[in-house]
Amino acid sequence: MKNNKLLIANRGEIAVRIIQAAKALGLPTVAVCSEADSDALPARMADESIIIGPPGAGQSYLDQQRGIDAAKQAGQFDTGTLEVWLQAHLSQLNTEGTAHG
Repeated sequence: MKNNKLLIANRGEIAVRIIQAAKALGLPTVAVCSEADSDALPARMADESIIIGPPGAGQSYLDQQRGIDAAKQAGQFDTGTLEVWLQAHLSQLNTEGTAHG
């Protein structure tokens, strides 16, 4: 990891709890959000937020390239490691039938 920021790609209560825990540990946080969620509580609580696309999950949260771009913008991952992780993660979601995009 290049720095000590925590990149959070969750929404709602889960994101809030992650941000609270990170703050208790003294870790700066970066919330990833769609345009629709840009004023949501997690985006406001985080130290930084990155808008990754329009409201539809397929055009924001589930868009692999947008996730890579957000992580690079936050300075969190080297591109190769992130792409391998995303490929594996999205493959698993598609196999389980939970990702639509």
